[in-house]
Amino acid sequence: MFTSSRKLTLKRGRVLASLLGGVSLATMLCVFVGIVFWVSLTLRDDLREQLTSRDESVLGMLLSHQIKQKEASTLLFSFEVLAEEDLWTSLLEVASAEGVFAAQLYDEEGTLLRSTSEALKPVAIAEEGLVSAILGDGWTEFSDSVALSEIMDLGYRQDQLIPVQTVYLPLHSSQGEFLGIGRVLIEGSALRSSFELLNQRIVTQALVAGGLGSLLLVLLFFVAWTSLNRAKEAVARQARRLRKANAELAMLARTSALGSVTAHLIHGLRNPLAGVQQAVRGGGLGSEGAAENDELREIREASSRMQGMVDEVVSLLQGAEGGVDDFDLTVSEIADDLKAKFANVSEKGKVRFDWNAAGEGELDSYRARVVMLVATNLIQNAIDASPEDGLVQVTLVGEEKGLEVTVKDEGNGIAADAMEEIFMPKVSAKEGGAGIGLPISSQMARYLKGRLTCRNRDSVGAAFKLFVPWEG
Repeated sequence: MFTSSRKLTLKRGRVLASLLGGVSLATMLCVFVGIVFWVSLTLRDDLREQLTSRDESVLGMLLSHQIKQKEASTLLFSFEVLAEEDLWTSLLEVASAEGVFAAQLYDEEGTLLRSTSEALKPVAIAEEGLVSAILGDGWTEFSDSVALSEIMDLGYRQDQLIPVQTVYLPLHSSQGEFLGIGRVLIEGSALRSSFELLNQRIVTQALVAGGLGSLLLVLLFFVAWTSLNRAKEAVARQARRLRKANAELAMLARTSALGSVTAHLIHGLRNPLAGVQQAVRGGGLGSEGAAENDELREIREASSRMQGMVDEVVSLLQGAEGGVDDFDLTVSEIADDLKAKFANVSEKGKVRFDWNAAGEGELDSYRARVVMLVATNLIQNAIDASPEDGLVQVTLVGEEKGLEVTVKDEGNGIAADAMEEIFMPKVSAKEGGAGIGLPISSQMARYLKGRLTCRNRDSVGAAFKLFVPWEG
C-alpha cells in the first residue's frame, strides 16, 4: 500500500513527465517549423535569382547575335574588331526590347563611352565586375524602390520611386576578344510583381507544409506518448502483481511452515479449553451482581466459540489427513450450519441477518468445512463492520459450476486505495486483529480452485463473494 509521501512523489513524477513531454513537443515543433521556413526562404532566393537572371540571359544572347551580324556585315578580315560606333549600334538594337528605357556603353577599363541620355548618370564598375565581364559572365542588380534622381540628373525638383532592374552585359568578338560592357536599365514593375507572387506562394506553401507537418508530428507524438503511457501502466500493473504475488508467496511460506505447529497447538488447546469451560459451568450464575453474571456469561460464550473453532479445525485436519467423515453437504445444509453458528448473535440483536439459500449441488465434507471457515470469517467481519441493528445478508447459491457465497454488510465500505491490496497481509484496523484473516481466506479459496472477490455496494457497505467449484 502506497504511503501519502509515495503518492505525492508519483504525482509529481507524472506532472514532471507531462511537462517534459510538452516541452519536447514544443521544441520539435519549433525546430520543424524553423526548418520548413528556412527551406522555403532558400527556395525563394533561388527562384528570385533565376527570375532575375532570365532577362540577363535573353539580352546577352541578343547582344551576341547582333555583334556577330555586325561583324559579318562590316569587317573584312577576321583579326579586325568592331568600332565603337558598331558596338553602340548593336547595344541600341538590344535596348529597343520591351521594358528597356536606357542603355550605356563602357570600354574595357570601365569608362563610359556612350549613353542614350546625357542625364543618365554613369556608374563606377568595380574590378570584380570587369574580371567577371572578361570571363564572359554578366550580372544583374534589382531594386524595387529607387529614386529617379539616383539614376538621372533631373532638371526639376520633383522625384519619384521606381523599380529598376540593371543588367550588365559583356561584349566579346567572335574570336573571344573582350570589347567592353553594356549597361541596360529595365523598368522593374513586372519583375517586382513576379517577386510578390512568388513570396505569396512560398509563404502559403510554407504555412501549409508547416501546418500539416506539425499536425502529423503532434499525431505521431500523441501516438508514441500514448503507447509509452500504456507500456508504463502495463509495467506498473505487472509490478503490482509481482509485489502482490511476492506477498502471497511469503504468506504461503509462513502458513506452510506453521502448519505442523498449528496442528499441535490446536490439539494442545483442546484440554485447557475443556477445563475452562468446566470451571465456568461449575461457577454457575448465582446471586452475584448482574455485572459479574454478565462477565461470566461472556466468558462462557467466548470459551464455547473457541472450543467450536478448535473442534472445527481439528475436524478439518483429520478430514484432510485421514479422510474421515466422507459425506457430502448440500447448499441448504451448509447454509443451516452457518446460520446455527451465528444464532447467538441473532438472539442478542446486535445485527439483523438475512439468510438465503438457493440452487442445488453438493460439496464433500472437507471442501464444505473449508468453505464454512472462509464464510465464517467473512460473516464475522460483516458483523464487526455493520452498525448497531445493521443488516448482514448471507446468500448461498448453487450454480452449474459451483457454489457462490455472498456476504453483504452495511458498514463504511472499503477505501479506494485499500481495495487493490485488501487480500494482502497488513495491519488490521480492528482492535485485536492481526490483519491476515482476508489473506488467509483468499488463500483457502484458491486452494479449493475458487476465488474470493470484494466490491463496494452502490448504497452502503461492502460485498464479499466466494466462489468454489463443486470438484477441485
